[in-house]
Amino acid sequence: MLPGATFTCRFTEVLSGAPGDVHVNTVTVSAVDEEGSQVAAADTATVAFIEEEIPVASMQVIKAADQSAINEPGGPVSYSINVANTGLDSLTLDVLEDDQVGGSLDGVGSCALPQTVPVGSFYGCTYTRQVTGPGGSEVTNTVTAGAVPFRDSATRLIESDSATVRILDVPVEISMTKIAVPSEIPDPGDGSADSTPINYRLTLKNSSQIDEVTIDALIDIQGIDGIPGIPRNVTALPTVPSLPACELPIALAVADASSSSDTYTCWFQ
Repeated sequence: MLPGATFTCRFTEVLSGAPGDVHVNTVTVSAVDEEGSQVAAADTATVAFIEEEIPVASMQVIKAADQSAINEPGGPVSYSINVANTGLDSLTLDVLEDDQVGGSLDGVGSCALPQTVPVGSFYGCTYTRQVTGPGGSEVTNTVTAGAVPFRDSATRLIESDSATVRILDVPVEISMTKIAVPSEIPDPGDGSADSTPINYRLTLKNSSQIDEVTIDALIDIQGIDGIPGIPRNVTALPTVPSLPACELPIALAVADASSSSDTYTCWFQ
């Protein structure tokens, strides 16, 4: 080597030992100069064996519904689940349970187990559930995830998250048809002794396909020339012989094309 020059080399050695051991490695170099004089030098490097630190493992579960509210009585709701590896060790995701499903989500929708979730990555899947309930209620759906860290199989991580869907109340719909029989009468028609009695037919229908309805009032106002008269309770007016009279309360079932229980017809004079 020339004066002032440097020579560098590397070598690898496999070390083994127990925590607390110290490996001492000494390198000795010898050389001869151009006059034949011998020269030597040495240096030492030490490596200490320490207790292995297990990387911290953690995860986060995020659950979401594709709609936060649905009209009563409910319907299909799509849920998504994301399990994120937020720690420093790979995870084996082996548990996904839904309290509404009543067990494992393995094989439900796109969910499948087990799954390996590397550090900084996540596993996601989706599935659909029927969400039903009365108007004004809420349905909370909770998913629980379980995973085992790669470097610490004796530890189990458990995390959960929930999504809530509101059931919206749909206002009831009823319709009423009133028909006069006859629809025209001769003079005087003013309530005198020789006036013609008018029969009225009322038809009430529940148009709601969700809620039953109870009719608790029927009020009739007889107007003349656009001037309204005194409100009168229909059930207190004269009935029509041989035809069903109006009675209260009236229970109308949910609208059903195959049944007449959602419709009520009565007569009064």
